[in-house]
Amino acid sequence: MILEDLNIHVDTPLCHFAAEFLHLLDYLNLQQHVDAPTDSRGHTLDITNSVPIMNLQVHDLGLPDHKAVVMELPFSLSPYSKSKRQIRFTAMKNIDSDALASDLRCVSSGSVALSSVTETVDFYNQSLTSLLDNHAPVRTCTVTFSRSAPWYTSELWRMKSAGRILERRFKASGLTVHKQAYREHQTVYAKSLKDAQSQFYSNVINKNPGICKQLFSTISHLLKPHTSSHLDATVGKCNNFISFFRNKITTIRSLLSSASSPSATPTHMTDPLPGPSRPFSHFSSVTQHEVEAIVKIMKASTCALDPLPTALVKSNLPAISPLSTQMINLSLQAGHVPSALKTAVIRPLLKKHTLDPDVLANYRLISNLPFVSKVLEKVVAAQLHNHLKINCLYETFQSGFQHGHSTETALVRVTSNLLMMADAGSPSLLILLDLSAAFDTVDHNILLHRLHTIGLSNSIHNWFSSYLIGRTDN
Repeated sequence: MILEDLNIHVDTPLCHFAAEFLHLLDYLNLQQHVDAPTDSRGHTLDITNSVPIMNLQVHDLGLPDHKAVVMELPFSLSPYSKSKRQIRFTAMKNIDSDALASDLRCVSSGSVALSSVTETVDFYNQSLTSLLDNHAPVRTCTVTFSRSAPWYTSELWRMKSAGRILERRFKASGLTVHKQAYREHQTVYAKSLKDAQSQFYSNVINKNPGICKQLFSTISHLLKPHTSSHLDATVGKCNNFISFFRNKITTIRSLLSSASSPSATPTHMTDPLPGPSRPFSHFSSVTQHEVEAIVKIMKASTCALDPLPTALVKSNLPAISPLSTQMINLSLQAGHVPSALKTAVIRPLLKKHTLDPDVLANYRLISNLPFVSKVLEKVVAAQLHNHLKINCLYETFQSGFQHGHSTETALVRVTSNLLMMADAGSPSLLILLDLSAAFDTVDHNILLHRLHTIGLSNSIHNWFSSYLIGRTDN
């Protein structure tokens, strides 16, 4: 079906373009179903093909230039297009902040006697889950999902309501004066929509000068609006995802194994890595202040496995940080990561919104860990980074995971080297590698051996071994 404003007046018999256009429609087996004027100047501009159409009518809704074409089509709606759904939610706005903070302090004080990290994590999850159930029980209701654009202001809502009133008045009376009032209002409303959208995105760009990520994200959103497709969450679909990605990793690993010579000594046993000046055998305990500083700068993203929404954790940080600090220090001292902190919620996400959602290769998996697991990772990463920096174990030109470095600094250096070689009259050869599933195919035995080679030993090496082994998904 084609519904378009082609600016060709097919109702003008002597128009050369109209004659050629109608001949083209006939050649393509298309048919003009609209036989009434759809333009305010009395012309017919819209066409459709031979799809069965019933009860086609043209209505003047007071729009500035065109009339509305209303028809019935023999299409069945998808089962996922229902606007109303039943959801379960936690009414966090009704929580008494003072009462919750008091209960959290009592929970933190009750964990002092715990000496095992596994017991502490279980106590943390059970206690916070119980508190949330008491202060904000889960409710169920039926809602209609309709999300407005971020630039749609309250003033535009009022203008829309006023337009509905004028429309009903015009339909009820049919008077020309009411029609003219509605038309003029719709003209002003359309201009206000464009101005509000333009002003919103101008402010977004002006408030983030020099931030390329924000600029490209805004432009991409304007040029290619995101349309989220429904993902079938049945057991069969989930099993298909698991099988596909497991087979993918197995295939890549087998190809890597077959590419290496069977008689060759494993690379991780022969690579001469620089040894540290001093070993790194024990983590340093973190203070409550350090944990709070890490939590404050982290995003307030919440995992489905979190016993308490991250927003509440942040707002009640002084009351809950003693328990979090105790849990982190017990894990660092024991060199052990409990299974509850290694269980992630896996969600497939389309690589691009334009890709076919039925092709599993078009997805990438997003692993979402509990919030306290991310805090623990930040603590370990900071101490590991300090060890690598003190012992000069970073690669000289490494840009990834380095403060003040990014893909931009890497590109600037490569470009500079190429220009310098060109000025010197020397040829340049640039080799770029794009590894498929790079993190998923890392051999844990090789990784642990290399960590041991750079000085990680005792409880620290045990911690990384525990961190890598026995990870599960939900």
